[in-house]
Amino acid sequence: MKRMSILLSTLMLCSLSSVWAQTTCPPPPNQVSVNVTANASLDPTTQLYTYTYTLASDPGSVQDIVSFAVAFEGSITNISDPQGWDHGLMFTGSTVRWSADVAADFPPGVQDQGQVPPSAFPVKPGSRMTGFIFASQKPPGPVKYFVHGYSPVPPQASEADAEQFSTVCGLKGSFLQRGVTGSTLGPVNFISVNISIKPPAAAPVPINPGEKGVTPVAILGSSTFDASTVGVSSLFLGPGNATVLGPGNAAVVGKAELEDVNNDGFPDLVVHFPSQQIGVQCTDTSLLLRGKTQAGTPIRGSEAIQTVNCQP
Repeated sequence: MKRMSILLSTLMLCSLSSVWAQTTCPPPPNQVSVNVTANASLDPTTQLYTYTYTLASDPGSVQDIVSFAVAFEGSITNISDPQGWDHGLMFTGSTVRWSADVAADFPPGVQDQGQVPPSAFPVKPGSRMTGFIFASQKPPGPVKYFVHGYSPVPPQASEADAEQFSTVCGLKGSFLQRGVTGSTLGPVNFISVNISIKPPAAAPVPINPGEKGVTPVAILGSSTFDASTVGVSSLFLGPGNATVLGPGNAAVVGKAELEDVNNDGFPDLVVHFPSQQIGVQCTDTSLLLRGKTQAGTPIRGSEAIQTVNCQP
């Protein structure tokens, strides 16, 4: 019985090796180098943020870009597509995906055997494309994007063949994860704010864990965020790896003022925290600000720090 089991295992291994030898797998759809930029603008009348994305494919990319997706929180509306592209919602409506669906002719010498044809409107290496647009009531924050290059999967004769092909070529699992991923701006359930610790100091900001007094922090205003709407009494500051921010590292209420610390024309809210109660340790590399607006919307912000005068 043991010899029979070994024989069957050997036959299965030989069969799989034969499949590997006979199967030509398509290249993974991640042979692209791309820069994704996002712009978010707030309409004060509708209170909707319009998000516009631009894809710039590096000249050294191997594949044309034929798919672009953005994860988001909340809901979106007013979705627009570049020419030759179409959109759809995935994962119960938490990701919007654009696809270059308008097909072009196959290149000379390539026979149409039912595989996915090339796109007539891809983002080619060295080119850029904009027009990926939607609107949302949610403010901008860090979200994930997904980009795919053109990688046609040949047709299979049956579902069993397709299953075997997917196994051999490693095509199982999340389609989005097989492409190129990164971080961009998109709708989130909190407001992501920029902060400046000890303005106008540049990051990483030097912090002495033993220093006394108060540490000033500016919450920066912008075209999409009014710093005067922050609820000062809701603010807490602590190390970036802190899981709990308690009353000890709350802002000093009454020591807050509006001023333009970075001279960009937008008022910034400067608040102060008791330095000894922030809880900075010599191993910390960032400080995290948490709080809410006066309307109750959560805000988050962080900045890199560098501890100084630490005892070994």
